[in-house]
Parts: sequence; structure tokens; C-alpha cells
Amino acid sequence: MKVALYDDHHNLPFWHSPKNPQLLFNPEKHGTYNFENSMSVGRKRDSSGLATQHYMWPILLGLHELNLPEIMAHVSFIIDESKQRVGAFNKRKWVQITTEPVKFERSLPIIVEGNQVVVESLWGRDNGTASPLEFTGSDTFVDGEETAIFWENLFHNKLRESKKEAQIEFQKCNHTLELYSNV
Repeated sequence: MKVALYDDHHNLPFWHSPKNPQLLFNPEKHGTYNFENSMSVGRKRDSSGLATQHYMWPILLGLHELNLPEIMAHVSFIIDESKQRVGAFNKRKWVQITTEPVKFERSLPIIVEGNQVVVESLWGRDNGTASPLEFTGSDTFVDGEETAIFWENLFHNKLRESKKEAQIEFQKCNHTLELYSNV
């Protein structure tokens, strides 16, 4: 799945100030970058190292490896290509999952056009977290949580749950429409 990156959680498609993303996640390229004054996979604060050691790396990689056509992830995680640095700047690292947009400009997806969000929300508008790591109930990775496959499965399950909720809502709406059949 394509993963669009934003400099602030407020700029995600379904939050206060939606904007188009700054770039798309590229693990081969961005894995060679560094980070400073952030948290590593071992959750050591104020550590530094390669981007692949940042605690968000397996989360980004899991989303990237999720093979769902026409669906896109949006993450508030900064990658500064000019300085070849990742994620030390923004506090909240949110994830939203939407339909994939139909338009791209200079290889970047057009999410906002004419002050309107042009994708449909599938999961994660405001999930009440500061970071996806909070879904695990711990502030450190345990039992394989530091792997991309763990995060791929976690987000796939979140989407399945959202799909079930949408199906229930759809059935309720169909029932309501049936009640109107004689009107």
C-alpha cells in the first residue's frame, strides 16, 4: 500500500487542516536516512541512528507491505529529504487509511482539491492515540511487535473491523429504506 507522509497530524485527510502529503514513503531510500533526538525501536528516548532503527519504522513498513489495492495510508511522520533525517520533529504520529485518490501530481497523491478532501475515510479519523504503539497497550515493543508483519496484521485487522461496522450500517440503512417502500 502507498504510505503518504505529512508534517503534522492536523494535516491528515480527516482532521482539522487537511493538506496534500509532502511525500510518499520509500523504504529503500528512506531506510538510509538518520534520526536524532527521537525514540529507537527499543524505545530509548533521545537516541539516534539509522531510520530503520526508529520505533516508527516497522509501523511504516507494515503499512507499506499491506497488499490492499486502491487503499492508501496517511501518517503524520516527517521525513526531511534535504537533511536525510526522519521523524524527530512532530509529537503525534497518527495513521489514517483511506481510498486511494484518482489523481497524482508529480508522483504525489492529490488528497485535497479545491478545499475538498477527495478520498473516503476507511479507518482512523481520530483513534485517540499519540502513536500507533499505543494500540499494543505498552510503551515498548514486546513479543514480535517490532516487526513489520505485526503492524501489517494489526492494520489489516483494524480495516476488517471497520468493514464489519460499515456492513452493519449498510444493513440498517437498507432496512430503513424498506420501511419507506410504501411512501
